[in-house]
Amino acid sequence: MPKILVFEDDPNISDMYKLKLQHNGFDVRVINAPGDVVQQVKDFAPDLLILDILLPGMSGLSVLEEVRKDEALTTLPVVMLTNLSENAMVKRAKELGALGFYIKANFTPGEIVDIIKKIIAGESTEGTERME
Repeated sequence: MPKILVFEDDPNISDMYKLKLQHNGFDVRVINAPGDVVQQVKDFAPDLLILDILLPGMSGLSVLEEVRKDEALTTLPVVMLTNLSENAMVKRAKELGALGFYIKANFTPGEIVDIIKKIIAGESTEGTERME
């Protein structure tokens, strides 16, 4: 069963994605508050990490930077799922190796699950981002 770690501070949103992902056969763990995120990632050993940008006390980009500094996590697939779409943020996320940058308002949870399934299966998700 593929494992997904979701770092989302809004419990309503994280619960919605957790349930949708679990219903589709994923083992899901949610982080709602900052802490030693890198250690939590290593402890859970997910197949994919979903990060929000706006998090309490830190940004999702900072989390991604910390994850990428750890040699064991440099190839972990990461998807940004947020409501921010500033070009600089998108560019930085991609520079840090995020596989996708998805605006929550532009996708249903089911569409996000479909994208995650493709990533886990090693399929291309090119052209799936909707930045408008």
